[in-house]
Amino acid sequence: MNHRGFARLKPGELANYRVRLDALGRDKAGNLKLTDFKSSENAGFTPNQITGYELLKKYGGQVVGKKGGAAYPAGFRVPATPVDIMRPGYF
Repeated sequence: MNHRGFARLKPGELANYRVRLDALGRDKAGNLKLTDFKSSENAGFTPNQITGYELLKKYGGQVVGKKGGAAYPAGFRVPATPVDIMRPGYF
């Protein structure tokens, strides 16, 4: 997967809500992939992740800040996309 790590996204048009992803990239078919890597099978989610990931799935979002790099600059629009959760043993 072509990706850029640690992108911060603003879900939908909610200017005061942000959630950080571990990776933002595309799969071999060119589909956008949002990914969160967990360090164990039992690692949970923060309240911010629970809310933010649902908002991204339902409304999409927008990259904020500089961590998206050249491929996903600040302002890059993300369509409604679920966040993939990767745990040990999945990769």
